[in-house]
Amino acid sequence: MPMTRPSPTAAPSPSLEYGRVLEAAPGNFHVETSFGTVQAVRAVSCLVEPGPGDKVLLSVDMTGGAYVLSVLESASALTLAVDGDARFCVRGGSLTLAADKDLALACPGEMAASAGQMRLHAGRGEAVIERVSLVGRALKTQFRRVSSVAKSVDQVFRSFTMRAQESTRFVKEHDEVQAGSQRVLVEDLCALHAKNHSMIAEEHVVINADQIHMG
Repeated sequence: MPMTRPSPTAAPSPSLEYGRVLEAAPGNFHVETSFGTVQAVRAVSCLVEPGPGDKVLLSVDMTGGAYVLSVLESASALTLAVDGDARFCVRGGSLTLAADKDLALACPGEMAASAGQMRLHAGRGEAVIERVSLVGRALKTQFRRVSSVAKSVDQVFRSFTMRAQESTRFVKEHDEVQAGSQRVLVEDLCALHAKNHSMIAEEHVVINADQIHMG
């Protein structure tokens, strides 16, 4: 019995048409054309989100399907939009984002950045972070002036060295130092003023000086 072949289906034969967006809703657009108003969807290749009043280029077929291929004239600020997950990749070159005014990055989830080397230059910076965790091998900072305010500070060092031209510390209430051993070296004058002073040693107290004045 001879096999019958299915009859070929005619192609939709799309045509191009100019249009003006009347209404814009997520995924659907009402576009006014020369032959009436059509309902169209945005093509994946059209990265600019059409808005009311925009002049667009349509692809319309005989079955009534219409796609917005591109936005030719925009009546408002441009919005680049994609649906679903997206990835922007540059192969064999570099990427530069530049703006004459402001540049903002925002997301409700996690924002991650990874680079072999990172540089940040700004005339003024401000950061508000609820909780910070910083892990690194070495830290080097250089500031002309530092001002910090904290309710509680807890620092743990294996070794701590501080060098300063002058140092002044004000403690309103109690100040305590606990150490296995302590050594204080003063080149010129060492003065201690207190209303009450108590010095207690379990074994020896040694005072060496050319002259000692008490009283």
